[in-house]
Amino acid sequence: PVRAAAMLTLGTCAGLVAAFATNVVVAAFPTNFLGVWGVCALYVLALGFAFLFAAVQVFVRDLSQVLAQIMPLWMFVSPVLYSREFLPQAYRGWLDFNPFTFYPEFFRALLLGLGTVEPFVIFRTLMIAVAACALGYAVFQRLDSRFEDFL
Repeated sequence: PVRAAAMLTLGTCAGLVAAFATNVVVAAFPTNFLGVWGVCALYVLALGFAFLFAAVQVFVRDLSQVLAQIMPLWMFVSPVLYSREFLPQAYRGWLDFNPFTFYPEFFRALLLGLGTVEPFVIFRTLMIAVAACALGYAVFQRLDSRFEDFL
């Protein structure tokens, strides 16, 4: 499974780079190089969570039901349907603790031109995504030897 995920990751990243390089992407999506970093960071973060949840799902069978309840809540806590400016000033800082806050704000700034994203924030988000992927992969590798006992 790890080799298949690695090959899928390489294929996806190669496809993204080729699409942005040749301007094959839909006309509404700008071919900005920052967009590649945002998509790759989101993909790496999702891959890390996938490794983590796949490993834990073997031992905790009800995890899929729990995640089905948590994911919509997490979407509403993340600024997907609203902008950070709609929140009162006292609560805006709390959004920085959510690892998914960056992505809606980044793509809103990239696609709609609403707001800006600083390079430090992009770098920090990329490092969080890599750390989440490394943690998920480490947990997956640690629990891999016990999978056949529980399946």
